[in-house]
Amino acid sequence: MKNFFLLILGNVMRLLLVVFFLNVSCSSNKSTTSESPSSSEDYSSFFIPSDNFYYDDQVINDELSQFVDEGTEIEINNNLVTVHGDLTVPEDDSINLSGDIALVVEGSVYACRCHIFENIYDIKINNETTLNPVYPEWWGAEASDANPALNKWAIRQAIDSLSINGGTIELDSGEYVISGQLRISDDNITIVGVEDQTMLKATSGNSSFLTRDAILGDGSISVENGTLFQAGGNFFLRDDTSTEGYKNFLGKIDHVVGNEIFLVRNINDSFFVSQNSVISSTFPVMTIDSSNNIAIRDLMIDGNKNDAGIQSWYLAGIVVSHSTDVTIDNVEISDAGYEGITLIANEDVTVTNSKIIGSKNDGIHLGSARNNIIDNNTIIFSGADGVYFCDDNLNVEVSNNTIANSSAYGIGGIGSWGRGSDISPIDRLVTLDNNIIFNSGYSGIGVLEADSISITSNIIYSSSQSQPHNCGIYVSRSQNITISSNSVYDHQEGAECY
Repeated sequence: MKNFFLLILGNVMRLLLVVFFLNVSCSSNKSTTSESPSSSEDYSSFFIPSDNFYYDDQVINDELSQFVDEGTEIEINNNLVTVHGDLTVPEDDSINLSGDIALVVEGSVYACRCHIFENIYDIKINNETTLNPVYPEWWGAEASDANPALNKWAIRQAIDSLSINGGTIELDSGEYVISGQLRISDDNITIVGVEDQTMLKATSGNSSFLTRDAILGDGSISVENGTLFQAGGNFFLRDDTSTEGYKNFLGKIDHVVGNEIFLVRNINDSFFVSQNSVISSTFPVMTIDSSNNIAIRDLMIDGNKNDAGIQSWYLAGIVVSHSTDVTIDNVEISDAGYEGITLIANEDVTVTNSKIIGSKNDGIHLGSARNNIIDNNTIIFSGADGVYFCDDNLNVEVSNNTIANSSAYGIGGIGSWGRGSDISPIDRLVTLDNNIIFNSGYSGIGVLEADSISITSNIIYSSSQSQPHNCGIYVSRSQNITISSNSVYDHQEGAECY
């Protein structure tokens, strides 16, 4: 009987040891079912409780304790983890947590320009005490064309990580090829590169005709070749009636099955096969929307212009809309898909010391601008106007720029141009001073039905390159116009000027 009880006791002990070692193995193993971001994933959730919570509090605490100063509090609340201090990650090390964890760093992150965040995709950095820069390489970005989807995702992660108090994103020298737009919708953010060495380049756009009518409210569209598109990508939908962006649908792809493209949101219009409806994976490189105190500096942007047939001011190198206090300085934009820089309904925007080369349409587009300054830029080989005033611009200064080889006007569109002030309010209080404008297709400067415009000390020559009988400065049906100290050469015979 004694031997029987000893046998039972031994089996129980062995069972307990097996359970113990299994638990140790499961809790200490850092591998999870989370995957690295791919072209089809967009990790945008934050502070969302998870049903798949892999680590217990002690494991999370042990992992993060390696990277904080002694005494720094690590607060864990379900899948929201807050570090009340700085994180310091040594070179060749990384933080490896579940992809379901949302991490808030109340201080700064100090690390090399290398991949330090493993299997964790929701991060917010407070930068309360110091504004240490954030590197997209922390999320795996590389200045190369090896993985455009990862580059886009990693740079957006860096931008999103600063949504609490703002901060600076630093890009390394080299060419970051991206597969979608970089969107800024928070305040107090600076993106800076290495002067003349950092390039953001868009991937080439693809297009495919629709094979089935897409009706208002549809959540998917059928195309000739679905292999050209990928989940998470941006797209434009248009047809033969689309002009100047007013019947274009900008959307995002949820997933693709064969030649059926499923959308994140339903379309807002109807597009018909009989009108040659086409979907194009063309996008602006960077958008700044409803933000305040934003700076973009020391970058080169290549829009990788293609002939997708899209006519929309939205497809610019940089789009700024409904924002205040935005600075674009020492930025070179080449081959923009439509306009180099589009400025819509903004206040206190400054574009300085920049180059805009070879835009498909206008170099710079101004619409409903307030207190904008365009100063000391070079704008050349624009497909339409070098600087275009759309409607309702107030107190805008365009000065000290070199504007050359514009297909239409060097500076054009100032005023309502017969569109009617009830629909398109006229431009007022515009100053054009000390610009050099030459080789314009039409006039160097064009003003029609405007109010309170000052045109002074400009040098204009070789206008009317594509349309005959234009002059250096054209002004008509306007009031309170000041024109003085300009040097205008090479009027064509028969041109009617101011």
